[in-house]
Amino acid sequence: MQTIKPGDSIHGFTLVSVSDQEEYKGKGYTFKHNKTGMELFHLHNNDTENLFSFSFKTPAYDNSGVAHILEHSVLSGSKQYPVKDPFMALMKGSMNTFLNAMTYPEKTVYPAASPVEKDYFNMMSVYADAVFFPLLKKEVFHQEGHRLEFDDEGHLNIVGIVFNEMKGAYSDHDSIVGEWCYRSLLPDTQYYYDSGGEPEAIPDLTYGQFKEYHETYYHPSNCKVFLYGNIPSEKQLQFLEDKFLNTFEYKAVNTEIREQKRWNKPYSLELTSPLTENEKPEGKSTIALNWLMNDIGNPLELLSLEVLSEILLANTGSPLYKAVVDSGLGEDLSPVSGLETDVRELIFSVGIRGTDPDKKEAFEKLIEDEFLNLTKNGLLPDIIRGALKRVEFRNREIKGGAPFGLRLMGKTLRGWLHGYSPETTLEFTRWMEKLKTSVTEDNRYFEKLIEKLFVQNKHRSTIIVRPDSEHTTKQEEALNLRINNIQTTLNKEKEDLIRKDNETLRIFQDTPDSEADTLKIPSLSLEDLPRDITYINTDLLHIGDIPVYSHDLFTNGIDYVDFSFDIKGLSEEENSFLPLFTKIITSGSLPDIPYNEVARLLTLNTGGFGSFLESALVHPDRNLVRDIAFFRVKFLENDYKKALDLIFRLFTESKISEEKRLKDVLTEMKNDYISAIIPSGNAFANLRASSRLSETLRREERWRGIDQLLFLNRVNEDLGSDSLKKIGDILET
Repeated sequence: MQTIKPGDSIHGFTLVSVSDQEEYKGKGYTFKHNKTGMELFHLHNNDTENLFSFSFKTPAYDNSGVAHILEHSVLSGSKQYPVKDPFMALMKGSMNTFLNAMTYPEKTVYPAASPVEKDYFNMMSVYADAVFFPLLKKEVFHQEGHRLEFDDEGHLNIVGIVFNEMKGAYSDHDSIVGEWCYRSLLPDTQYYYDSGGEPEAIPDLTYGQFKEYHETYYHPSNCKVFLYGNIPSEKQLQFLEDKFLNTFEYKAVNTEIREQKRWNKPYSLELTSPLTENEKPEGKSTIALNWLMNDIGNPLELLSLEVLSEILLANTGSPLYKAVVDSGLGEDLSPVSGLETDVRELIFSVGIRGTDPDKKEAFEKLIEDEFLNLTKNGLLPDIIRGALKRVEFRNREIKGGAPFGLRLMGKTLRGWLHGYSPETTLEFTRWMEKLKTSVTEDNRYFEKLIEKLFVQNKHRSTIIVRPDSEHTTKQEEALNLRINNIQTTLNKEKEDLIRKDNETLRIFQDTPDSEADTLKIPSLSLEDLPRDITYINTDLLHIGDIPVYSHDLFTNGIDYVDFSFDIKGLSEEENSFLPLFTKIITSGSLPDIPYNEVARLLTLNTGGFGSFLESALVHPDRNLVRDIAFFRVKFLENDYKKALDLIFRLFTESKISEEKRLKDVLTEMKNDYISAIIPSGNAFANLRASSRLSETLRREERWRGIDQLLFLNRVNEDLGSDSLKKIGDILET
């Protein structure tokens, strides 16, 4: 980047500040657009995987889901790229490593990443045109949002992509729990509304309101642009100014989140969730306790709460996690438990799953007593040290699967969106060092936090979500009443208009984009692709008869070790037990160490120990199938001896037939599968359908598909001592 200093202007922007970002091997440049006031932050370093995002503060003022529908709709044709789906057209000629859009409770984000510069600017051009100059055709609103439609028998229905998506979300028990954990605490604010939309409210949104929301909030004056990587700032500023921003002027946009008045006593709320016809409601409810914490703009307190959440809930040996599981009040810890950082004021939740509503008072007392016990008797130093190390590990780790810049974007937006500098919630090392100093100087640092934020904090909600066989019926009745009221008021003119709108939509959907418009979507050619191939060096050595493959790569001081075991020759029943077997190995006990203490040692000495099963055809014999169980451990370089000693003990000495632990793990696995069905239904359906096509996919289905869920349901029907002993015997062999 050329030498400019704060206060200098370049390509329509003024440089506001420069910050050293040594932990990310770069510098942070904050710019402000002179005409619109749009803020832009570039974390510039040598990473070739560049990322950009356009983020808009989009608070909800009702449950119509307008922000969610807009997120779908802006990527359905724009001024420069007037095709129906530029998103998919762009992907066909791109080497992107990320291309998506997301709606949050108070923001909508459009990120994309690529290691190829031309590809990067292609995506930025399409995305910028989409968010600032979308066509927002009425047909798109009807397609993505909602519309009235007659079926073959002449009955009126309400349909639409977002409408159907949210019907699915509100038919999932854990989704309902997670939604109301934060909404129940913030009734005076915009967070009380569902930005994704409630099915009964989505049809209230008009096309005019939809367009007005975009006109109000999708303006550069309400946009935060995050850039990451090695492309020079000047080049990106010029691109944005010349192609998109120069036609805009400043616009005042009111996006203030109303302040929540603090309560002087806790509040309770009971909700229902669907229950299938043959299910019984007993033992199927969730109870969750939720606390409203402080504003996200205090980075030390934010990090302190992240570490405290790790202390309390990170693993089966954590005090709050263990108290819930051992209480006998329900089956296991609810997946909603933990710290919520995607809202302006932090929220902490702890819940129990597989319980009954009448356990509410007992669960509240359990959690209250555990917090009082922790403040009185203190936390074990090893638990605190392990949590600090785990949080530091997580922030140091360069994870695969998504661009590194995407994670940094999320951290930056936490505070930046609410008026703080971009660095406030981005920087980690400085605040971790300060936290360590505070903990060293005050050996009751976290106990005092528990006292302040949990024991003395009256702004707490308890939500009960109980399955109800009439839940879906009542929703359908309300929807049918709405439809009937509409249908009874329809005259022929209105009916014809509905049919005309649907015919217009059908024609819109069925008519191919013109070749001229399709060619407007930028794409890479063969000449644009990198010519240099990145090779990963592999060294092979042997420890006895065991081959060891080593890859010397930069991993920021973290070592990764995979252990692979050939698992051929197992019966079908034994194969079905494999997921349980590998889970027990990674979370079980040793002859002299109980499971909760093993979990604590894993937290203290590793960054994680997990497992996965793979089935693959062996080259060159396409008829030979190899099944392998992988165990993966990661740890800091200095901890390798303690980490590997513990892992080898778990491989050779695990008490895999311990009845209580078997029961807990089986219940947890079943509940996790049930919770995953609705959010990931398409993945389960795809795997089940494709399992008929090959032996490898058939095994995948048995290990992590519907077959595994059915198997777990059968096993969980009888978890008496005799049955658990038989299961233990199978695992031992």
